[in-house]
Amino acid sequence: MIYNYLISDYINRENYRSHATSHKKSELKKLYSDIVKVSKDSPSYLFSPTKETQMFALQLKEDSLYLQNTLANLQKTDEGSIFSSKQVRSDNTDALTTTIDSEDYSNLPEPFTIDIHKLATKQINVGNLLYSSTAKLGEGVYQFQIDVEDNSYLFQLQLQGKTPNEEAIEHIVSAINQSSAPIHASKLYKNNGEKVQIKLWSDNTGSTDGNPIFICSDVSHPYGTPGCVEYFNINNIAQEPTNSSFSINGEEKSTIANEFTLNNTLHLTLHSPTASPVHIDYENNSQKIMTEIDTIADTYNRLVHLSYNQGNPPKLAMKMQHDLSRIFSQSKSAFEDCGIAFNEKGYMKVNTSVATKAAAEGKFQNLFGSKDSLGGKAIIQFKNFAINPMKYIEDKVMVAYPNPQRENFANPYMTSIYSGMLFNSYC
Repeated sequence: MIYNYLISDYINRENYRSHATSHKKSELKKLYSDIVKVSKDSPSYLFSPTKETQMFALQLKEDSLYLQNTLANLQKTDEGSIFSSKQVRSDNTDALTTTIDSEDYSNLPEPFTIDIHKLATKQINVGNLLYSSTAKLGEGVYQFQIDVEDNSYLFQLQLQGKTPNEEAIEHIVSAINQSSAPIHASKLYKNNGEKVQIKLWSDNTGSTDGNPIFICSDVSHPYGTPGCVEYFNINNIAQEPTNSSFSINGEEKSTIANEFTLNNTLHLTLHSPTASPVHIDYENNSQKIMTEIDTIADTYNRLVHLSYNQGNPPKLAMKMQHDLSRIFSQSKSAFEDCGIAFNEKGYMKVNTSVATKAAAEGKFQNLFGSKDSLGGKAIIQFKNFAINPMKYIEDKVMVAYPNPQRENFANPYMTSIYSGMLFNSYC
């Protein structure tokens, strides 16, 4: 068929297909009725169905349908819809960051203030400071154990001859860091490397019962030689694990970690103590809204670009540009307040910083969030573009014009000749 090439060319258009949804029979019937209505009042034309003409008609239809879907998506009010999506706001992100872990916003805590008194701390062990080149550990097999809560991790070292302190510590550090134990180790130098000591620290913070997070102990060692833990004093706790301390709306709280979740929905991460309360509240999810706004701008600009490339000279291109600009012209000030402007050629430009702020404040919801809003009216206009794109085709020869004094014969497939393809994205 004459449109097979066009359909195959557009069938993989990711930006439209990923957005398309299935339609009810009632919706298809309404669409057909609209086509019939247009056909009764539209003239009949003859035109040359060139490849360029066909491409223009199909692109105008596809982009118009895509804009309809995008605008309709903004009008949804069910759970998880664009304008019902929330994001949390902290007025001190250096001290505290927050994220929402659920789309069930009914369980979110009410806006609150939080004072951070103290962060939860890790356990840190620091061993004896020894001369790097001194070798007191004899040859043989050394075993030691680290107990972390209910788990035990066994380590074994095979030392050859008299091993300098620095080298022995390197073996211990490597063994711990390569294991699955939630403990890390490093060697610390003092006096320009003349002395060395071992340092261990836990992944976890805090303590539920005041006990250490981990305990180190020797298991076995060669006769007459101290074990690794004893010799390097690996079990020496330099910093006890402590819990965080903070208050929410004046009520004192404490957790073993600096990350926790309230009401199974709001995740908080503490970064530093605060001198004044941090205020936590909610606003519209500007990131999700901006994704839709950028989509609207990109698709609308494709239509404007299409109008400039239709016809030579582009007589009807001016009509298409006029009809496009008329869709949003009555809300120019509202658009500008949301960071959106139209340049001298009619292209839509989005000021990201202003638009993101407007999205968070709910201004876009006033523009596009209901059927009575500008978005609802725009859907009707883009629907007209999709139903009869041949209205903007150049070099047509009118062969019949409906008599306005009587009802005319309905010839829906003459509306644009290609009208049956209107269903290629619905089926």
